[in-house]
Amino acid sequence: MLALDNGDKIQGDTTTAEKVDYTIDGVVSSAITQLADGQLAATTGDLYTSGADETVVASITLVNTNTSAEAINLYLLPSGGTARRLIPKDMSLGVNYMMSYDGKRLTVMDDSGRIRMKAV
Repeated sequence: MLALDNGDKIQGDTTTAEKVDYTIDGVVSSAITQLADGQLAATTGDLYTSGADETVVASITLVNTNTSAEAINLYLLPSGGTARRLIPKDMSLGVNYMMSYDGKRLTVMDDSGRIRMKAV
């Protein structure tokens, strides 16, 4: 899990705009909620900005809907700080592959649901 302070941001980008879907789930003031969803842009952009309430990101899920592999990036940008990578730089996500990150574990599954990579 990732604990966010007021104004902290989750950011991301991919090779081709609107080809990688994302969903960010978490907890805000003890309520389980979907924090954000959408599609990654080709340039680094904000996916979620934490509000004043206590926010914990439980998972970030990315799905490549393109017909070719996509290089993806995820960052945590603390309010008033410097962005830091959450996953390896330009991580390749295969066609129809899904990546899930929970702040500790990174899992990549293929289009058949088989785990292709798991890192702790």
